[in-house]
Amino acid sequence: MRKLSTKIMKFAMVLVVLVLSSNLSKAQGDPGGPLDPGDTSLPIKLINLSAVRTNQQINISWNTVGEYDLSSFAVEKSQDGKSFTTRFTVAAKNTPTASYTFTDEAKGAAYYRIKANDKNGSVSYSAVKFVKSDVKVAFNVYPNPLVGKTLFVTTGSPSTSKYTVSVYTTAGKKVYNASLNGSTEVNNLQVGNLATGTYKVVISTENGIVNTKTLEVLNK
Repeated sequence: MRKLSTKIMKFAMVLVVLVLSSNLSKAQGDPGGPLDPGDTSLPIKLINLSAVRTNQQINISWNTVGEYDLSSFAVEKSQDGKSFTTRFTVAAKNTPTASYTFTDEAKGAAYYRIKANDKNGSVSYSAVKFVKSDVKVAFNVYPNPLVGKTLFVTTGSPSTSKYTVSVYTTAGKKVYNASLNGSTEVNNLQVGNLATGTYKVVISTENGIVNTKTLEVLNK
């Protein structure tokens, strides 16, 4: 009986230690336990961004839902979609819903995002919006009408940019594609034996289409 009583006492002591350890972990904020719903709240629930080009201006607007305890918003801009700089800041309204606007001057392509600054120093971001360039690259294609397989292409002014030249049928099927440097030198393109008809020659960069030309082909 004494041995049995001793075992029961030892088991009870171990059980008490385990309970105390569990309570201590919870009191210290054990990450394995349930989180206080108040700890998961964010200073803003939604940032809906719009960026639209009108001639050489970018009209930026954003709507928010669930603002509270924010200090400000910043409009950030990037040329490559990676490195952003601040173009504009405005104080946060901290209302259930709010709207903001900003107009930026930009000729080339650009990326925009909204940065929300919390009063405690934390930040959150909207989705990134890309606005295509409105800069037209002057270029020429000849002979036009084309007879044969060789098309010559030149750009109107020197540039360090790299372009892509594509030829499409009127149905939108791409029949030729090649890289083109931005110099004024003549680019000799072997487009192949295109069927007689009307085509569209498109010059573009990685940021989108920058100009188009209509090409007539008179091959038999």
